[in-house]
Amino acid sequence: MILPKVPRPSKADETTAYELATLRDNATCQMCKKPGEVQRDHRQNRQGGNTVVENLQCLCPSCHLYKGEHPRWAIDMGWAVPRWADPLVFPARRSVHGVFEWVQYDNIGGWKVITDEQAKAARSGDENPHIFLSEMKKEAKNDVASVV
Repeated sequence: MILPKVPRPSKADETTAYELATLRDNATCQMCKKPGEVQRDHRQNRQGGNTVVENLQCLCPSCHLYKGEHPRWAIDMGWAVPRWADPLVFPARRSVHGVFEWVQYDNIGGWKVITDEQAKAARSGDENPHIFLSEMKKEAKNDVASVV
């Protein structure tokens, strides 16, 4: 699937994305859960335009290196996003109450737990995740409206 071109984020947008990802992840490695020194990792290989919050995660230097050395494993385990996928749709792994769950990150610094079935559909490129994503966007919009 070829994704439509989207405008590149500005330097200020990228800075905000890094800050939101760090806050969302509590400056803690999402793989080993070690707090402290973390790097903001691009889930999908870094290239112009994809420094957006849904494509970022905090990893410690050791886990970041391991992920980079094992790209197939990283995709299978939910730590990386393949080139064909949209990071807003492709699920990630995250520890939720001490258990690793599938989640989808949103573009405002949040995340939502999804079922194994939803994760499987999103990882295969099925159209079903787009329905789920549109529901997520509606919820996020409502959440932002309720804050304002």
